Amino acid sequence: MRHQFVFAALMATAASPLRSQMVIETATSTIEFVGLKRWTIQMIKDSLAVYAPNDSLTAHACAAILRLKLHFADAAVSVYTGMRRDNPKRYMAITLVEPQDSGQVHYKPEFHDSLPTRAEWTDAYAAFRANNQIAQTAIQTPSFFAPRLSPEDSARFAPVAALHALVASQRDSRHFDQALRTLETDGNAQNRAMALIVIANFAARDSAWCALADALRDPSSGMINATASQLLTMLTRSAPRPIDWRPVAANLRYIIDGTNLFGLDQLLATLGATSIDPALAPVLLEGGGTLVEAKLHSGDEHARSAAVSFLSQISGAPHSTDPVVLERWMHSLRVP
Repeated sequence: MRHQFVFAALMATAASPLRSQMVIETATSTIEFVGLKRWTIQMIKDSLAVYAPNDSLTAHACAAILRLKLHFADAAVSVYTGMRRDNPKRYMAITLVEPQDSGQVHYKPEFHDSLPTRAEWTDAYAAFRANNQIAQTAIQTPSFFAPRLSPEDSARFAPVAALHALVASQRDSRHFDQALRTLETDGNAQNRAMALIVIANFAARDSAWCALADALRDPSSGMINATASQLLTMLTRSAPRPIDWRPVAANLRYIIDGTNLFGLDQLLATLGATSIDPALAPVLLEGGGTLVEAKLHSGDEHARSAAVSFLSQISGAPHSTDPVVLERWMHSLRVP
């Protein structure tokens, strides 16, 4: 154990300068770049000065600026405040897939057909859209998926009562099968959003978990991706158990390599909490995993914890949480 501690300390010391090169300190923010390989912060600043002189890395739409104006293959920004009592500055984690790695990003194909919103789902979607903040809280609350709400939840979620009515009424196999077909074939995003919520009723089915995870690659606006991530959050917290991820392993690799960076941390946390099979390590990580490795050393505590949880499980060493040990194991997958 002492040898491991000394080795970890040496590695951490060696890694510190590298991480410092990926961090910008301003008067109000600490900005960390996660996932840079060939690009540097200075290259990003120089490109912004040429192609987006009126935009800033501290702007609210930073991720969109990096994607649309600098042509990064994907980008996501997480912002935290009050992480440390002795440091009032906000912390920003900017996770990136560089332009030359666009081949790693694989969203699902665009849909060819779009059906009208299902009549029995119309009221639920209307409530979801009109009260989106409450709806987002509801679908991340396990008790919202009970057949009957408690008096407290009934009052709390009254504006989205129609959404709970959908949850309460769609609980048998035909509803599950219908929701899966909708998610896979219906170009109407409203229908797909409601289908995701129906699918979350079936935590006892591995196929429900797989469908929610694969929906992180939905080709439409962020609504579907965000809803899938929120439902995975709810299930991971309320009903974690071993899941057979083999049917969607190849698709999970796309997310781990950078498809939908906003959903990556939650996917890693979910895979860790559901005892991802170490036999899937080559499928998910062999020759890649650079974003996961970068998150092991990030100042984003949530991202770092998710990466550790995932790697400790898929490495077959669930009690190992040392980032250096996990990183060495990842490197072993890259050796021919």
